[in-house]
Amino acid sequence: MTIMSQACAERCSIMRLVDKRWAGVAKGVGTQPIIGRVHLVQIQIEGDFLASSFAIMADQPMDMLLGLDVMKRHQVSVLKG
Repeated sequence: MTIMSQACAERCSIMRLVDKRWAGVAKGVGTQPIIGRVHLVQIQIEGDFLASSFAIMADQPMDMLLGLDVMKRHQVSVLKG
């Protein structure tokens, strides 16, 4: 799952795009509230522009986490340096 913190979404001025019908709770090692979902925004990674959707998390300490959904769609290759 690709996620973005609420604080990052506010800094990027995309909170108006949050669809609150997707609100809920993310469960894994712990639980975190999901505020909603931004269905489509464009992100830039170096010179590449990628279309992505994000689950917006209320108490997320990381700004953004690219999930397997984005990595598979854009054929990301992670190389060991």
